[in-house]
Amino acid sequence: MSYKLPTTTDYMKEQMAHEPTRAYAEEMYETVKRLKPDYKEALEIGAAWGVSALSILLAGEGNLTSVDSDPGCHAPIEVEANNLKDRYKFFLKRSHEFWDSNAEKFDLIYIDGGHTYEWAHLDIMEGWKALKDGGLLIIDDVIHKYNREVHLEALEPHYGVAIASMEHIFNNHITQINPGRILLSIYK
Repeated sequence: MSYKLPTTTDYMKEQMAHEPTRAYAEEMYETVKRLKPDYKEALEIGAAWGVSALSILLAGEGNLTSVDSDPGCHAPIEVEANNLKDRYKFFLKRSHEFWDSNAEKFDLIYIDGGHTYEWAHLDIMEGWKALKDGGLLIIDDVIHKYNREVHLEALEPHYGVAIASMEHIFNNHITQINPGRILLSIYK
């Protein structure tokens, strides 16, 4: 049986009824559970719906720090509703503000912040610096259709996640790559 994200809140019930979101939650959980369930400290850049926060927290027993600039971010609400607040920190700020003040190292970093090339490049580069040796960097939206086409309805119609990810892999001579249906996982 596949992993099912808890639907404690009406908001999460609605999210899990949406097929791409449900599949994303399963892949996130399964990726962390399979590749880095022993993480002690995890970081996610971009926490929006709370789906990734719950998936990361439930796939292991470590702590999670989330960074998001949207005051309407649901992650803190979902974490509290599922009694996981003792393992969670949330920063309401843009990722560059977080990176400017961060001195911590993480076992697991999940990147799903800004999707333009500039934001994706910054988050991947800074995430790599903040990743412990042997750590796992997970990048979302590498194969998203907005990387290939311009869509005016997208918040950021010119995605650059794929290019930023591939540059990082090439520039750092990375050979341990685990492509998923949605996520790209890279070991340091």
